Amino acid sequence: MKIPAVYSIRGDGLFAGQGHKLRASLTAGVGVLSTVDVPSDSTTQVGVGADPNGNPTTLLQLVVTS
Repeated sequence: MKIPAVYSIRGDGLFAGQGHKLRASLTAGVGVLSTVDVPSDSTTQVGVGADPNGNPTTLLQLVVTS
């Protein structure tokens, strides 16, 4: 999958301790790959959400575990 201009990733838990663990693979340009762990019950800022002066980020993969 390729989703351009991603600025945050939200876990699916509505309350503390609920939801699934997520790991996201992202790219901010050719050869610039990163991986972030996303808490199951909150939001993780990525790309321009984490750094307004940074490059736009494309989501490449989400891996979900219980």
